[in-house]
Amino acid sequence: MGKASNESVTARQRAREKLAALNADRVAKDKRIEDATTDVLAALDRQAEADDAHASAVAAARATFDAAVAKADAARDRTRAGHDGAVTAAVAALRADGVSVADIADLTGLARADVTRRGTPATTAPAATAETQPAVAEGAASTAA
Repeated sequence: MGKASNESVTARQRAREKLAALNADRVAKDKRIEDATTDVLAALDRQAEADDAHASAVAAARATFDAAVAKADAARDRTRAGHDGAVTAAVAALRADGVSVADIADLTGLARADVTRRGTPATTAPAATAETQPAVAEGAASTAA
């Protein structure tokens, strides 16, 4: 019995040593898995931060662009409005000289509708006075009283 018991103790000791080595390998493997997972999660966080920074930069660039376009549009509109009266006056002068709408359109490149709009007597005639007001207005005023 002593020999069998001694072999059993030795076998058990060898089993414990192998189990300890196996556990050490498991601990090392678990540590490698934890480290790699930490690296992945940290890299994903940095990617998300880069995406946020990009979105902020793009939004700022778009806002700057939109403001610049609005400023350019306003400057163009002011300049065009300043010259609009000159175009209307010149078209009215051509119409007053008897130049046809079609000829003015051909000469200037304006659309016929634009020539008509700019050169109609309503846009170039003096404002109506009290003497030129219709008599209907007087009749309506007396019936309203």
